[in-house]
Amino acid sequence: MSCGALPKKSKEGAGHHAGDASDEDRLSDTTQRTDPLCEYCQQINFSFDKYHQMSVGRRAVELGTHSRIKQSRCRFCKLLQLAHIPRNSPEGEPELATVSIDWSLLGSGGRRALHPSINVPGHYYEMNAICLAAVPNLNSDDNNTPNPTCYLRPVRNANIDLQFVDACLSACSAQHGLECNLVYDEQAFPGLDFLRLIDVNRGCIVKAPLGSRYVALSYVWGGTSCCKLTTANEPSLSQDGALKRLADDLTLPRTISDAMALVRGLAGLQFLWVDALCLIQDDVKDLAAGIAVMDDVYERAWFTIIAAGGEDASFGLPGIQPGSRSATRLSHEIKPGLHLGVDTALDSSLTRSVYNKRGWTFQEQLLSRRALFFFDDRVVFRCRQAEHSEDHADAFGCGKPTYSLISMWTKSISMENPMFDYETMLFYYSRRKLTNSGDALRAMEGLMRRFSKKMKCRFFQGLPTTAFDGFLLFSSVFKILQRHSNLPSYSWAGWSGGINYGQIGKIFGGQDQMNEWLAMKTWIIWYKRLTADNTDLVWDITREPSRPANDEKYIGYGNRQPFQHPPHVKVDASRTDPSDNILEDIQTRVLPGYPLLQFWTLAVYFRIDYQSRHAEFRGWRALIGSNLSACGSIVMDGYSENEPFFQSDGPFELILLSEVPGQTEYHVMLLQWKDGIAERRGLGSIDRDFVHLSFAPGPVWKEVLLG
Repeated sequence: MSCGALPKKSKEGAGHHAGDASDEDRLSDTTQRTDPLCEYCQQINFSFDKYHQMSVGRRAVELGTHSRIKQSRCRFCKLLQLAHIPRNSPEGEPELATVSIDWSLLGSGGRRALHPSINVPGHYYEMNAICLAAVPNLNSDDNNTPNPTCYLRPVRNANIDLQFVDACLSACSAQHGLECNLVYDEQAFPGLDFLRLIDVNRGCIVKAPLGSRYVALSYVWGGTSCCKLTTANEPSLSQDGALKRLADDLTLPRTISDAMALVRGLAGLQFLWVDALCLIQDDVKDLAAGIAVMDDVYERAWFTIIAAGGEDASFGLPGIQPGSRSATRLSHEIKPGLHLGVDTALDSSLTRSVYNKRGWTFQEQLLSRRALFFFDDRVVFRCRQAEHSEDHADAFGCGKPTYSLISMWTKSISMENPMFDYETMLFYYSRRKLTNSGDALRAMEGLMRRFSKKMKCRFFQGLPTTAFDGFLLFSSVFKILQRHSNLPSYSWAGWSGGINYGQIGKIFGGQDQMNEWLAMKTWIIWYKRLTADNTDLVWDITREPSRPANDEKYIGYGNRQPFQHPPHVKVDASRTDPSDNILEDIQTRVLPGYPLLQFWTLAVYFRIDYQSRHAEFRGWRALIGSNLSACGSIVMDGYSENEPFFQSDGPFELILLSEVPGQTEYHVMLLQWKDGIAERRGLGSIDRDFVHLSFAPGPVWKEVLLG
C-alpha cells in the first residue's frame, strides 16, 4: 500500500518538497557530467564476482588525497564524494588526508561492499560503503524490483511504501522470538490502571487497556508550539475527530499528524502513544506517573517511530504526505554494465541530527525493540536482530544491525557485560543536552533500573553501588565539564559535557580484575547522609535481597584491605565511622536537595602549575609539591581564568580516592569547600612516592562531607 493514498494536507512546514521537474529530469545519471575512471580508480577490481565472495579484502587501494578526489571528475571519485561523512570538527578534513578503499562485509552475513576510509596521521575516519546497485529503468513500473543479486534499489520513491514497513514488522514478529517480542507482563506499567493513547481511526485520545498494542513516537519537541494535553482540554480531545480537526487547521505539529497517518495506514494497528498528548502536562500526579513508566512505554511498544529529522515537531516524516520528499536516484553507472550506489550507515548519519543530541531521546531509542527511523529523507527499520533500509533490495533479515565505533552505545543495551556497557552509555549520554539539567537522572531512570537488575545492585545518584569507587572516577573528554548545582558534584549527573572513565574504564569489562581492584586498591567506607540526622551505607550486601552473598559471578566488594600508607607518611587511619555531629560545625543547615557522601580518607595539599598547558581544552594542569616539582596532574572541572577559586595560588586540597590499576599512583579529587560541604572541582592522580611532599596541613586523615 502506498502512502500516496493518505489524505492530502498543506505543504507548509514540511521538511522537504518535490520540485516541478519530472522524475527523469531529477534522476538523470551523473555520468553525463563526469569523465571515465581516473588512473587511481582504474586500480580497483570492479568485477562482479568480487561482490559475492564472502571474505574481506587483503589489500587496500590508495586513491590519493581527499582534496584530489573533491576536484576529480572521475565517475567513481564522484561516488566517493557522496560516500563521505562530514566531520563535526570546525576545520573539516585536512586537505592532505588520504583516502583508501578495501572490500568489507556489511553486517553479520551481509553483502560484500567497497569500504572507503579517510586516513589522517593518528586517526581513521570511516566513510559510507559503496554497494552493487540495480540498473534503473525509469520507464518501468517495477523499477524497484531489481535483480536479486543487487543490494541497492535503483531509486528511492517519493512516497514511502507501507508494504515495506508491514513486511519488516511481520518478519520480525514471526522470526525473532522474545528478543524483539515482549510477552505481556502484569507487572508492567506500575502505578497505571490504563494507557492513555491516540486512537488514529477515531482521531481522539482514549483510555486503553494496559495490554493494548500501540506504536510509540520518539521525537524532538524543539521550539515549536506543541499541542499538549491539559486538564482543561482533555474532555474535548477525547471526542471523535478532535485531533483530525487540529491536524486540518495545522494546530497539531506535523510530526504527530504524520505519525498518526503512518499508523493508520499499517495493518492491524490503531493506537499511537505521544508524550505531549498522552500525559496530562499540567497534572503533576499524572505527569509523574507517566514519566515513571516511560521506559516500559518504549520497550513494550509494537514499534517506535523515531522522527530524527529537523529541529522540532513541525518537521514531519518525509515520505508520508504527498510532496514531502523527492524521488532519489541511488544507482550510478561507473562503467558499462556496472551500477554502484552509496549505502548510508544509519548511525553515522544520525550523528548530525538534533535528535541524537537530546538527552530524553537516548533512552527512548535504546529501549525500543523495534524502530522505524526517519532521517535524511530515508526510512530504516531496525530491531534487536536485524536492520533493513527502504533502499535495500535484499530480503529482510539478511544480516544483523551494523554497528561501528560511533554507535557502540546502541549495542550496549544487550547488557552482555553490564559494567562496561553502562560505562559506554554514560560516555555517549553525557554529551547530550537537556532543557532542564535536573532531568539528567530521570532521563536515564529506565535504563538504570535494567542495569540494576542485571548487576544485582542498587544505583545511587546514577552510580552502581557494587562498583561505587570505580564510577566516581569520571573525567572530561572533549571540553571542560560545567557544573549544574541541582545534582551532586560526585556524580556524572552533576556535570554537563562529555565524560569518560579513562584507564579505570579498562577494567570494567573484566570481572576478576574489577573485584581484585575493589578489594585491594580501594579503602573508603562510603556513607550517604540522606537527612541531617540519617546516614546509611552506600554499599550494603545485607540490603541487596536479589544478590547472593559472596557470589563471585558478580562484581562487588569482597574482603577489602585497609588503607595502605604511602612511603614516608604516618597517620592514624583507623577512623572510618561517620560522625553524628558533623553538621554542628556547618555554618548553615540548609542542605542541598540531594544526598551527601560522608567518609574518611587522606587529604593532601598541592599547588597547581597554571603554566603547564598540555590538553588545555580539558583543563589539564600539573600538581606541584612542597619540593616545587611536579608530583602529579589534575583535570580541572568548571575551570576558567576568571573563576575566583582557581585564581588562588593555593595550595589546594585534594583527597585520595583509590589506587590507579597497574600504576604506582593514587586517584585524587580536587575539593572546594562551601559552608562546611565540599564539592568536586577536578580529578587527577599523584605518584604514591610523592604524597609526603604535600604542603601543610597535610597529609592528614580527614572526614569529608561531599556534595
